[in-house]
Amino acid sequence: MPSKVDSMFDSIRAACATARANAAAIGTVNEEGIAAWAAALQNESEVTVDEPHSLPFRFDSFEQELNFLAIRNLLNFGSAYDKELEKATGKRAHETILFGIICMHISGKSMTSDEFLSLTLGDIEPLFNFPLSSETSTELSGVTMMVASPLRPFGEQLLAALQETSTILKTRGMQRLSQFVLHTVGAEGTRAADLTLALTSTFPAFRDVTPATEACPEIPFSGKAIAFVAELYHRFHATRPEFKFADHAALTPTCSPTVVALARRAGLLTLTEEAATQFDATTTVSPIDGPVRALTLSALEAAAAHLSATRGWVASPRGVESHLIRLAASPAMRDTHVAARSDSLAF
Repeated sequence: MPSKVDSMFDSIRAACATARANAAAIGTVNEEGIAAWAAALQNESEVTVDEPHSLPFRFDSFEQELNFLAIRNLLNFGSAYDKELEKATGKRAHETILFGIICMHISGKSMTSDEFLSLTLGDIEPLFNFPLSSETSTELSGVTMMVASPLRPFGEQLLAALQETSTILKTRGMQRLSQFVLHTVGAEGTRAADLTLALTSTFPAFRDVTPATEACPEIPFSGKAIAFVAELYHRFHATRPEFKFADHAALTPTCSPTVVALARRAGLLTLTEEAATQFDATTTVSPIDGPVRALTLSALEAAAAHLSATRGWVASPRGVESHLIRLAASPAMRDTHVAARSDSLAF
């Protein structure tokens, strides 16, 4: 019987391989584009997996820090709202989420299930600092009315993720997401695949699955959970043995729609006009997502292989993905999120 490692990370790669083999032609890995992209790199450190940044405040305990990180990763979505958020607050989804969770922490909120279940939609607006309603004029001169803002669905999604997760935790006798993580890894630790599987099979907010079609199987990319598990390894493996995952190198890239857009812009892959139009036209999970994200995994793998073969660098698909995400923070790339999804990773 295959191990959980085989059934998690290997199943993602196997499903992607099936999608590429069976799906109609939607695009190609751009070998010339990969060569040009690789030639512009200056040193190997540019394609290393990101080490987590230090947080600018202290925690009272390790479990408090772990809970903070767990909630931040749970809410790591909303890239479809980037443009509206920037217009309203000057922040994108990733920055908005981090701002809200930092506000919870420094204001002394315990971030427990009971606390999250007591929240209302009205509490989301001041916590995350974006408007849920806006003022609009009426047919009567000088008279205005309040209507739901374009960001109200984002607020509803944030509240739903927190409260659905809290309800599940309470059925298990837990108050914090950190308790679930520590219970899953145990004192001796577990494999990254086991924790990824536990998160995605228990909490809907951690799931990231593209739908099956006649030509493409369901693909459990699990990007949000993998990003969290990877952060736990890189942040704590040297000090907390339970997070020294023996299979950390097997972690797959997220291949999120944002990463798809970045890889296309970098020239690593090219979509057909029809596939590009379909992929860019929706802000919710679409049948085209599976084949396109599978092709992106191939492009990241090809880019890593090219660097290893031509430069002798130790490069991985996740390292290439990290490089692309770092580029996304530059001013020149602020318009790249053309294929964002409301429930996609925000980074």
